[in-house]
Amino acid sequence: MTIHRSLFDDMKRTDASSRHPNELFFAYLNRSADPKAVEIRGRLESWFERFPVEARDDVRGRFRQDDDHAHRGATFELLIHELLIRLHCTVEVHPKISGKNSRPDFLARHGDRVFYVEATVIDSKENPLEEDVLAKINSLTSPHFYISAKVDGKLSSALSWEQVTKPFSSLLVAHNPDEVKRLIDEGGLRAAPSRKIECGTWSLQGWLVPISPGKRGIRSSRTLIIGPARNDMVDWPTSVQHAVRKKAGKYGALGAPLVVAANVRDPFFDKESAMEALFGKEQITYVEERPDLPTKLGRKPDGVWIQGGYQPRYTRLDAVWMFSNVVPWNLCSMSNCLYVNPFARDMKLPDVLYRLPHARAHEYEIRWSEGENIGQMFGIGEDG
Repeated sequence: MTIHRSLFDDMKRTDASSRHPNELFFAYLNRSADPKAVEIRGRLESWFERFPVEARDDVRGRFRQDDDHAHRGATFELLIHELLIRLHCTVEVHPKISGKNSRPDFLARHGDRVFYVEATVIDSKENPLEEDVLAKINSLTSPHFYISAKVDGKLSSALSWEQVTKPFSSLLVAHNPDEVKRLIDEGGLRAAPSRKIECGTWSLQGWLVPISPGKRGIRSSRTLIIGPARNDMVDWPTSVQHAVRKKAGKYGALGAPLVVAANVRDPFFDKESAMEALFGKEQITYVEERPDLPTKLGRKPDGVWIQGGYQPRYTRLDAVWMFSNVVPWNLCSMSNCLYVNPFARDMKLPDVLYRLPHARAHEYEIRWSEGENIGQMFGIGEDG
């Protein structure tokens, strides 16, 4: 059996250009000579070196697939494994479960405590035609601006290079970044100059967002588009519910706590979205016949852990470790939180997990604890 010792090809790299339109993430990282890509490759290779030898072929194969979803899944597994190690856990990959053909991703041990971890990446359903439009916009460069895009409707036919890039290339050179910043400070992001392209009932509008003064004029491999272009159209809490339930229902009683680590591909997925997914949508209740009684703020019984009749469900799922669009180059700034199931079985999570940012119930309310910054765990500075 061939044992691969590296994720990337051993070759000389001279191409420092930005990621090309529609270029796969692995293909970009594998060929790029950009200093940031070199740094990221080194980081990923160090994680791979600490991955158990017997499991490397599987994760490497998925990491190198011509499929960005498979690549992101393998990258997230490498990250979770590395985080568990940095929490001073010993980790077994794909442990056997008695009576089951499927295996969890990890079995972690800390002292006399053990727990299982399942990792999943939650993507939106992408429209290839829209992805092509975003890739065309991302092929543009600007020393002064990013673009915040919002998509409405469904694109059903391809747009030409000129249709997409001409409006935004002129927008990027027509304004002063300091003046645009003043407009945003006074009136919000939607007060910034923008362009809109349309095709039938579909449209994409993009607003200028100034790059911070200290970073203007610096060549970067970052994409031009920032933010979730279709965030208003994706029901992320429901997507999270489906993915978490699927993972939580695979194994039955494990005899040790189960944690599902979920990487939600939305950089703005916040704690309210997580609470909606796990505990249900917020609702205000009142008694129409008794206007003298106060209204109450509560939650509908439609979350992972609370269902119709307010009965706890998935009590064998002890916690969900929620990540917001984590990638190897945003470890310092990315958001993560361990949500502890208040209705779980009497399975105590190891104390070391409470070093993480976490949320758990206390006297009928959820309390958040800040925890440690993952970037600091990795020894990475703010620009890492």
